[in-house]
Amino acid sequence: MLLVIGVILMAGSVVVAVSLIGGGRPSEPRLPSPTVATSPAVNFQLPDLLRSSPPSSTRTMPALAEPVASDYAIELKIQSKKCYGSAGCNVEVEPSVSSGNPAASMYRCDLTYTISGDESGDVVETADAQGPGTWRVNRTMISTARNSVKPKAAVTDVSCR
Repeated sequence: MLLVIGVILMAGSVVVAVSLIGGGRPSEPRLPSPTVATSPAVNFQLPDLLRSSPPSSTRTMPALAEPVASDYAIELKIQSKKCYGSAGCNVEVEPSVSSGNPAASMYRCDLTYTISGDESGDVVETADAQGPGTWRVNRTMISTARNSVKPKAAVTDVSCR
């Protein structure tokens, strides 16, 4: 005769199943077909530690704030300059973009900037982002009132995508 005991844990309850299977030598009388006896369910509460979901193995990084105008600087390099005495000069400048914020390279942003020094007022231009730290810029021709005027640029707006 063989005695089989099974224990099953289901939804916080324990179910015990006992089964007797007859057999043995042919001369012994056979037992009736296998029977299953179950004990009453034993209820117990799982500790909170076992019921809660396991901690996540992934960490969430804080979102980086989009860059603002003050994160960028534009330097103007004079490519050509032709002066006409007291009449002033025609100056061709090429902008060079830089950023003091390392997170700014994570974004593709277009910069709007203003060039000062032109005798008719400020000139507004745009530097288009081509990739991290890469910009498409245009050379700009301005006319200064005097030879001593040094053109300057400042970023006025940032548009990220």
